[in-house]
Amino acid sequence: MDEPELFDWVARQIVDILDVERSEVAADTDLADIGADSIDMVEVINRAEREFGVVIDEHDLYEVGTIGELAQLIARQAGS
Repeated sequence: MDEPELFDWVARQIVDILDVERSEVAADTDLADIGADSIDMVEVINRAEREFGVVIDEHDLYEVGTIGELAQLIARQAGS
């Protein structure tokens, strides 16, 4: 899966989990601004682990502030 496809996958998860409009979800959207908390992010990570067979350390979420950064975190693990 290339980066745009992965970002789109992450965006769909955010829309589903947070019940926000897709138009609110861009790479530079701050997760806190759309109401995401740590439990929401763990849910995205759990879905990514199931979908892509990766293991993502939940502590790495401390580095994530935007949806694009979350997609990059998942991409790094999927690419390793």
